[in-house]
Amino acid sequence: MKNLIVIIGVFSLLLSGCREDFEDLEFEDWKPIIAIPLVSSEITVDDVLTELNHPEEVLILENGLVALNYKGELFSSSAESIIALPNQLFSESIVLGEAEVLILDNTGTVTPPTFDFPVNLNLSPADIMVSEVKFLAGDLTMSLTREQDEGVSGTVSVNELVDGDGQVASFSFSGSEALGVPETVSIDLTGYSLNPLIESSNEVNLSAFITFTNNEMNTAIEGDFVSIDFDLSNLQFEHIIGDFGNLSISAETDSIKLDLFENIQGGSFALTNAIFNFTVTNSFGFPSNIELGQVVSINENTGVQTPLILDDISLQGQEELGGSPEVGVFSFDNEDSDVSSLFDPAPLLVVFNVTAVSNPGGPPPPTNLNFITNESAFDIGIDLILPLEGYALNMLVSDTVPLSISFGQSEEIDSIEFKLQMDNGFPADISFQALFLDSNKVVTDSLFVEQTLIMESALTDADGNVTSPSQTVNFILLEGERADSIKDTDFVLFRAVFNSSGAENQEVIRIKETQKVDIKLGAKIFGNIEL
Repeated sequence: MKNLIVIIGVFSLLLSGCREDFEDLEFEDWKPIIAIPLVSSEITVDDVLTELNHPEEVLILENGLVALNYKGELFSSSAESIIALPNQLFSESIVLGEAEVLILDNTGTVTPPTFDFPVNLNLSPADIMVSEVKFLAGDLTMSLTREQDEGVSGTVSVNELVDGDGQVASFSFSGSEALGVPETVSIDLTGYSLNPLIESSNEVNLSAFITFTNNEMNTAIEGDFVSIDFDLSNLQFEHIIGDFGNLSISAETDSIKLDLFENIQGGSFALTNAIFNFTVTNSFGFPSNIELGQVVSINENTGVQTPLILDDISLQGQEELGGSPEVGVFSFDNEDSDVSSLFDPAPLLVVFNVTAVSNPGGPPPPTNLNFITNESAFDIGIDLILPLEGYALNMLVSDTVPLSISFGQSEEIDSIEFKLQMDNGFPADISFQALFLDSNKVVTDSLFVEQTLIMESALTDADGNVTSPSQTVNFILLEGERADSIKDTDFVLFRAVFNSSGAENQEVIRIKETQKVDIKLGAKIFGNIEL
């Protein structure tokens, strides 16, 4: 099958070479019989694979075996794509009771007991339980609003929010604003850490110590109050520690395009091996399970879809905060997964449906909680490696290309004879036909009467390795109107059928970097030519 690939490339190069030489044929004066060398070229495996693929997709394996390497990225997840800190807004009120109103009117001041407002952080996803958040950026704004005409002063603290020196975030209020107008104080949260009341919970505590001062012009009444607003905004974390539950890290569909097979339209082939290498780079601090699920190859020309189930990949995650990412390569080949079966129908796409979930074994232990940083990332890349060994049977490849030939001032061409010599070091046959098309792509003639062998396979040993090249010579004669009408050809439809050596018995051949084909193409033109 692989030599199918190589031979396709050989033929593509031959065709493009022929086109270029024909396009350059501009002769002012001709003698009645002229021999013209059109092509003399050596085509190597490197030439073929460069024609078919980008250079970085070609690998030379041990013993010189050639492989194609298709690269892709299945998915890439960043920290903010799986955990987010939305803006937080909490409001609480301090209300005077009957006893406190009496004290205020009789003594002029009253300080209700210090009290706590437990509030729950809103996170996304909601089931994340946090033990620590260190902020990279953010703002905390506290507002105190008098809803009664009494003097107010005091402090409000967030006991679980501390700066880099361990100082609790605390706000002092003087009650200086008019009735109903918020008195506002803000701090920059950069470098602050938030540690909820209970590890792996989302509860924080607002502590308020407020003193009311009597307004002699007003009689305090039960139910008078002040409101306190707590606003966290523009939050960015440096890291988060806690129990992250079963986060969906990814649920994506991606594909790799195999342009190698895009002109293959029939026949069969098989690979003896194919390899998926999944490279994982993971700086998330939690275990996860990657479900590769069903991989499907799709031949868009025939509609054939071939499924394959791959095993899951288990990851442990980055070991410690500030440590090195987890990096691993996970391989699947014919020994464990029959990967080559995906490529029997010459697919144009290989589609992956990937899902990754955190903490597949349940909650983390208290001594080894999950963590994530602002720089955490989860990347899975894939290398699809196709070693060029296998067989191809009646593999049909076709393509239509423009063709422009000029013979200058010729009045009439009696005949054209082409000589094509192929010295083939590749282990595959090519039979060939070229259909000449006019500007409407209607067939006007053909190169051969029928599909013709133009390149015989090189000889191979029992292991599919080439032992000696073969030589094939073909003469193609176009006479009379056929010869003259070639000038009016606008397109050529090429049809090539490839058969690797011993393909009918499923004998395996191997494509190696030293293999090549020498091509010589010449022409004789016979005619009545105006000089």
